[in-house]
This record gives sequence, C-alpha cells and structure tokens, in this order.
Amino acid sequence: MLTSNKRDWMVKQRKKLDLTQDDVAKEVGVNRAHISNIEKGNRNPTVGLAMSLSEVLQVNWQRFFEQEPGKKTTEFNTKAIQC
Repeated sequence: MLTSNKRDWMVKQRKKLDLTQDDVAKEVGVNRAHISNIEKGNRNPTVGLAMSLSEVLQVNWQRFFEQEPGKKTTEFNTKAIQC
C-alpha cells in the first residue's frame, strides 16, 4: 500500500502540471477511479502503469515503489531476460 507521502507527492506533481485525475487516467488508459485509488494508497500501480504514469507526471517510475520519497527500497532490472 502507498504511504501518505507517496499520495502527497503524486497529487502535488499532478497539480503542478495542471492535470486532473481524469487527464492522467486518459493519458495512461485507466479510469479516473483507478488514479484516485493510487493517490489514496488503496492500490499500487503495476510496473507498466508506473512507467506510463511517470511519463505523464514527469518523475522516475521507481518512485512509485519507494517507501520514503527519495529513498530506494528495491532495485529493478528493466532489461528483458534473454532465454
């Protein structure tokens, strides 16, 4: 679950860019309620959705998975595994 800090930074960034929840939702292909639930901490985005949201909100996608803003808890490898 997202912490209140995550909700705060996400809402602040969205408003800084003068975007509504509906604007963001349309850009990433989900409904407004889904964005609302992510902002409230009721849902976590998938990695793919986090990447899409990061483009719209102009932030690093890994920020959605940090426990504290600016502090990484997990490193992600974004390269596909070759078999």
